[in-house]
Amino acid sequence: MPSLRAETAQPELSDGHEGAFLFESRGAFRKGIELNIGALPFLDTTLSIALEFGAECILNMPTSTSPNEAVGPVMAVIREDIDAIDPRPPDFYAEIEWRLFRWLSMIDRSTGEVRPALRRLATWRNPIYPNTAIPTAIFEASPEEIYRFRMGIAETRFHDYAYRWDEICERAPVVAGANGEVIPDEAWIADSLYREIRFNFLPDALDAIGDLILDSGARGAEALRQFDERANSLMHDTWEHKWDRYLSRVAIRSEEFDETRHAATRVREELERIVWAIEVEEATPKQADALNSAAVLEDVSETERQTPPNAASPKEPCYTPRRGPERDYARAATIVRIADETFQGTAIGAARFDDFCEALDRQGVRPPRGWRSWTDKLYGDDGAEAVRKALYDARRSTRNRK
Repeated sequence: MPSLRAETAQPELSDGHEGAFLFESRGAFRKGIELNIGALPFLDTTLSIALEFGAECILNMPTSTSPNEAVGPVMAVIREDIDAIDPRPPDFYAEIEWRLFRWLSMIDRSTGEVRPALRRLATWRNPIYPNTAIPTAIFEASPEEIYRFRMGIAETRFHDYAYRWDEICERAPVVAGANGEVIPDEAWIADSLYREIRFNFLPDALDAIGDLILDSGARGAEALRQFDERANSLMHDTWEHKWDRYLSRVAIRSEEFDETRHAATRVREELERIVWAIEVEEATPKQADALNSAAVLEDVSETERQTPPNAASPKEPCYTPRRGPERDYARAATIVRIADETFQGTAIGAARFDDFCEALDRQGVRPPRGWRSWTDKLYGDDGAEAVRKALYDARRSTRNRK
């Protein structure tokens, strides 16, 4: 496996260039392009493959290489190989080039990681992880505009889903009873709405809240306080206008809504990791040493972590934030091992992801936040991109751990 940064690597690329660890050679990169020929739009990962290949090639160049000297040769290789196999329009290459330049302006070249102050909860905020539902123009928008755009997407998706409930609630799905009678399948209704709210709407909305707080410049305990306040308000509104509104029409109890608090807790854990990383980055060397001390981190004042008083009634459950866990390196190593066993050194194309995700589910590997399972996510919106990103992050974690 090539090193993340090879000090001897030169900006010029060749077939033997040690580029991305997802692409052991330029030949594997070409194979990845071939696997996408004729793919449906939602399964076409050529843009992601090109960005990941380009990013890893750049990381293998000396840190003194200027952005123009880094991106230029990489774009020449990407354009040559894609045009030879599956030609794309000029706008396609312009987007790759723009994303690589923007990514370079956000990262620490010595580690390949986005600088803490520029990290965000939404995956697409990192330019090398494209999302077909997000126009590139939104990157230049104001924090409030980005927040409204993202909340609009979350609400639209939910209401598109809820539109079908008008028919469902008038004539609920039915199943055959023990004696052959036809009865409403209320359990199916409750489970369907529960999953839509917990795994789709709430994660999207909470990520939007967290990123708005970071974009607005809030830091430390103040950022977490603002998140707790906004998250509690969101949970209250979701219970009243989504959960209770629909389930009360089919006489379903509302207790299960309490489980959705886990969505808020998980987003808060990730936000907390980001704000602490920012504090370490912006602190003086002496302060950074103190913040990185395990003892100090364990003695953080409880007043900085406590949940704001819950103004909602007992019927409307809130979440209880807690400090997030350390990064799970053992899980990342397991993901990498299964990927190596599945792909066996070949290019990682969407056509092989089904075997990979089934192996992860079969071996009980915990999926990322907000996913029901690896396989379920693969066949959802931008599923292949999300799975690829999760594997990419796992490889990064294991490499940085060494």
